[in-house]
Amino acid sequence: AYGAGGLVGNNREARISNSRASGSLNLAGNNLNLGGLVGRNYLGELTNASSSASVSGSGRGGYRGGLVGLNEDGTLNNVAAHGKVSGNGTGAIGGLVGRNLRGTLRNGSASGNVEDTGSLYVGGLIGHNQQGKMNNLLASGNVLGGRNAYVGGLIGFNEGGSLFNASAQGAVHANGALALGGLIGKNDKGSIDNGSASGDVSDAAARYLGGLIGHNIGGAHRNLSASGNVFGGTNLHVGGLIGLNENGSLLNASAKGNVGANGAESLGGLIGKNLKGSLTNVSASGDVIDRNGRNLGGLIGASEQGSITNARAYGKVSSMANASRLGGLIGYSSDSLITNTSASGKVSGGLGAYAGGLIGMLESSGRVINSSASGEVEGGASSNVGGLVGINYGSIDNASASGKVTSNQGLALGGLVGMNL
Repeated sequence: AYGAGGLVGNNREARISNSRASGSLNLAGNNLNLGGLVGRNYLGELTNASSSASVSGSGRGGYRGGLVGLNEDGTLNNVAAHGKVSGNGTGAIGGLVGRNLRGTLRNGSASGNVEDTGSLYVGGLIGHNQQGKMNNLLASGNVLGGRNAYVGGLIGFNEGGSLFNASAQGAVHANGALALGGLIGKNDKGSIDNGSASGDVSDAAARYLGGLIGHNIGGAHRNLSASGNVFGGTNLHVGGLIGLNENGSLLNASAKGNVGANGAESLGGLIGKNLKGSLTNVSASGDVIDRNGRNLGGLIGASEQGSITNARAYGKVSSMANASRLGGLIGYSSDSLITNTSASGKVSGGLGAYAGGLIGMLESSGRVINSSASGEVEGGASSNVGGLVGINYGSIDNASASGKVTSNQGLALGGLVGMNL
């Protein structure tokens, strides 16, 4: 691969400081590393560097960035990019850096829009980050990705990288992405401390869609928030903060945006599906609505083998799908421990629904301790409706419900539990 940049094509083990570039770079070529300032930075150091150049061109493979195309074991200090970055099938594309491979980034920002509907990795700041260490990051441009891609307002795919003080403000959109998030499309065993996203997120066909992270695997994360609305369609898992959380640990996390879809498997105000994840001090306040959704919760759509402690949900939850599972906090809970939680939003289900003020369906291996629900709960014909739990196969200790419970020709109706088995 070769490099082309507004200042330097290939920077190898050299220092560049107090430099900037402007204008426009439009180059075609496969496997081209193209950057507004530097095409490829290998073991080099850039300090107080910026570019306002727009970066574009055709060609497959390679990496494109508003400042650096490929940063390989390099260090970037106090850097910024302001130009639009676009491509058509780039290997990875980002508002600041296309691909960051084991690089260090301190105080980096990008404000230009990023567009590539053919790239695998698309990010407002970095397309693909592999084992890079970064702090004080900001991306404010809008991001547009394509099918089968990882798309994020800050990073498309974060692979084992650590982030401290990272935020994204732009809207993020695609149509059929593998994972799409307001901050990160997919996070694989990376850690995030103080991460936020405020832009709206939308993809009618993404597998995993989240206001902050589309798909999270592992990692210990603290102080996370998302405030944008999340719009999905026939997705697998959609969440106000995270679409799918696998084995991830979250401490102090919140989501404020509304979450909507049309036929998603799991939809939650905070997390669509929580699989073996640990959540502590978390909340969601947005409404969760999917007329054809299966598992819906004010906080979590579905939780399996998870732990949820000190959690609150305030938004209303609604689905008219047959046999949907809806809860003010969690729609479906299996083998999960739920402690010190509450929900206050109205829960509305249709024909054959399992609707609960706190949990729609609590499986035999699930347990609820010191929890309450105060929202109204309603269901359609042949539904199981409870002020706390719609249908219970599990264990409930020291719990209460105070909301009105109604059903039109329901199968089971209870102030605390609709059906207890």
